[in-house]
Amino acid sequence: MKKPAVSFSRLNAYELCPKKFYHTSVVKDVSPVFGSAADYGKEVHAALEMRVKKGKKLPMHMTHLEKYAAKFANPKPKPDEILTEQQLAITEDMGPTGWFDRDVWFRSIVDYLAIKGSDAVLVDYKTGRMSDDFTQLQVSACILFLFRPELERIKLMYWWIKDKKITSEVITREDTVEVWNMLMPRIEAYNKAHRTDTFPKRQNFLCKRNCEVKDCPLNGI
Repeated sequence: MKKPAVSFSRLNAYELCPKKFYHTSVVKDVSPVFGSAADYGKEVHAALEMRVKKGKKLPMHMTHLEKYAAKFANPKPKPDEILTEQQLAITEDMGPTGWFDRDVWFRSIVDYLAIKGSDAVLVDYKTGRMSDDFTQLQVSACILFLFRPELERIKLMYWWIKDKKITSEVITREDTVEVWNMLMPRIEAYNKAHRTDTFPKRQNFLCKRNCEVKDCPLNGI
């Protein structure tokens, strides 16, 4: 049986509630509901991509983002290349592959990437609440190292849009083993759920918001 491709967001969704994940992302008999926060996140990402990639002015209601957007569009010192919204996918053997190729195992989308020599800056735009968890960016960096063998060090940055703050840390190629060792048990649990078709309900903070899975006994609790 072909193992299902995984991404950090899919892994988080599965861990939050396997049952909801099953209905919205596996059998897809329930349509996920995306609220205004998700819509705003998509709008911000699209506007920042156009600002950084093509120099297009930000919409009037996003001009407060220009301070950081300008720095990402024209960083100093000037990098060798700047890339936005890059889709990176790898095989289970840790080799680069195409986003929709049959051997795809893990996918990651990079919001912003600047490369200069053996160093890189990897940025994720965040429109939600601040967190000190860098796992998502660490995983993206691990995948990027596989695509770019010349890289030795990557600076990871979260841009917290609502809080107007940036948090950062640095990861080296040597750190990737520890990151994968941390992540693999989570991926195995995800794969086992698919192999055994086992997706139990799990109470979480979204249950009270009337989860889309209406037949779940935890709905509304």
